[in-house]
Amino acid sequence: MEHLGIQTLTIGIYDTWVVRGSLIGAAQMALALLIFIGALLYFERLQRGSKSDTQYYAPIGGQKHEIARFILSPYKSIAAIFTCFIPLALGFLIPFAHLIYLANHHLQNTSALTPNFIKAAEHSVLLAGGAGVIVCAIGLFLAFGNRLVAHIRHHSLNHKIANLFTQIAALGYAIPATILGLGILITLAQIGAYIDWASSMSLVLIGSGAGLLFAYVVRFLPLAFHNLEAGFTRIALSQDMAARSLGVGRLQMLRKIHIPHLRAPLMVAALLVFVDVMKELPATLILRPFNFDTLASLAYTQASLGQLEAAALPACMIIIVGLVPILILLSQLDIRANK
Repeated sequence: MEHLGIQTLTIGIYDTWVVRGSLIGAAQMALALLIFIGALLYFERLQRGSKSDTQYYAPIGGQKHEIARFILSPYKSIAAIFTCFIPLALGFLIPFAHLIYLANHHLQNTSALTPNFIKAAEHSVLLAGGAGVIVCAIGLFLAFGNRLVAHIRHHSLNHKIANLFTQIAALGYAIPATILGLGILITLAQIGAYIDWASSMSLVLIGSGAGLLFAYVVRFLPLAFHNLEAGFTRIALSQDMAARSLGVGRLQMLRKIHIPHLRAPLMVAALLVFVDVMKELPATLILRPFNFDTLASLAYTQASLGQLEAAALPACMIIIVGLVPILILLSQLDIRANK
């Protein structure tokens, strides 16, 4: 948005803090936007209404319903293909081809990958891999806990507690990364300012990249949670009941029954989190340590300096990594269609 000259509220928050040097003003704007987002989520939940959780889980018989297919005429088929190709060409193929051209021209001039690019790639892979593992682990236990209370009546305390944790976990992806990064930075700074023994700890969290990793976990936890929750819905509750009747514990049931069924959702969730962390920019710019770049921040820095050819190489790498989960998902769909 900033490169195209489009002003948004998140860019205004970042500029208020960095350019104008007003952290309080940026925090006030972030709080106003956060209240607005919370109101939207609240009204969305009211419109959707409360539904029984058990209806989302697979029935005992595990019956599948085929979706009827519509056969188009040759002319309508061509029109449908052309219509679907237009956004693909304008939004991906043409810009990606131009980025490849710029990156190729940059490599011909430099003849080698720069050390900054290699370090940025290493940082991106380490952060994305670490965040993917942590997010999937937390999302798995949250989805498993949500499943355990699915058959409990709605007004019970356990159901309310599980529902509260589910709603809190789902907030991260709805909050803009600028607000999230700013909130974490202010919180860590205030903890270090008011608590003497925690000042060194807050500096370690900010300076080591742990604060950045925490921001990634908070932001992308809903991505893994909802994907794993959808995977749990394909497992019939009767399997849980049969396992519990045989004296199988909850963790043992998760390890022996659920996780084997959730291998594909776990892999997809990890890939989606990996890709989103690779291209995450606002939180990275706010919370990254000094002299620490990722592919996204390196591309942003080079583009801000007007060096579009140098920015094209990390941008191409991010796009190529983003294509991996799409190809895997397409292969999974083909496998299911052929069964």
